[in-house]
Amino acid sequence: MLGDEAGLLSGGLEADCFWLRVDAERTDLTVQVRYRHPTSAVAALEVQGDRARLRFARSERAVAPGQAAVLYAGDAVVGGGRIVATFP
Repeated sequence: MLGDEAGLLSGGLEADCFWLRVDAERTDLTVQVRYRHPTSAVAALEVQGDRARLRFARSERAVAPGQAAVLYAGDAVVGGGRIVATFP
């Protein structure tokens, strides 16, 4: 029997991040949550110190605490860190 695929979807994540540069007003940010996983558009980003909370433009499958999250503006890395929580 197959599991419930909807239970694997996340609407966003919270991560402990380090920043190379960040501008929360940007609208062209993407995030990659696993090596070789396609990047996903970021719909909203809130940054407080070294903690970031972001919402995906579309729900993403199998995002989990402990994984890496890398934020991009175009091809440039703007920050990244360890996922500490996900939310629907």
